[in-house]
Amino acid sequence: MRVKLIATLVTLVTFASLNHADAQFLHRSAVRAERNLGITLTGDSFFSADDIGLPLPGVQLTYNISPYMALEAKTSLLYSGTPLKGMSVNTVGIKGYFLKGRFSPYAYLRTGFAHTEQTLLNEKIAARFVGIGEAGGGLEFAGHSGLVLYLEAGPVTAFTSESIAIAGRASVGIGVRF
Repeated sequence: MRVKLIATLVTLVTFASLNHADAQFLHRSAVRAERNLGITLTGDSFFSADDIGLPLPGVQLTYNISPYMALEAKTSLLYSGTPLKGMSVNTVGIKGYFLKGRFSPYAYLRTGFAHTEQTLLNEKIAARFVGIGEAGGGLEFAGHSGLVLYLEAGPVTAFTSESIAIAGRASVGIGVRF
């Protein structure tokens, strides 16, 4: 109850230049229920204590099963700062929205795999699959026109039969809902 009250107050203060009726409309709109299928272009960056990956493009498909819950599939590329490492990261997951309106914070859980290929002088020298598990949170804007913008971050666990590593992931996206 307190979270919903605080979110309502933040929404109203943010849109103080709008009249009261417009602000109520923005808060109560159920964009994710009306337009439940979305495609988003993303820019993902992975980081750890000793390496920061350059943000590279990705694609995310989202299907809202309610205004508060979505299923998603995401694939993105990663270049980890050395010419020997390239990676594609593929995940499926669930996203829970805290608010029904256009602006909503959310939490997510994802699982999947990363495929790495190491090359040297354009020759493949090694390839392997790495399991991925991640959890995090973000903020999404979903407009009535279909425009979607989001920013998210969270920890990522990568695991193989030999080791487990913990890193982070930050992502921004722009897309459309149908």
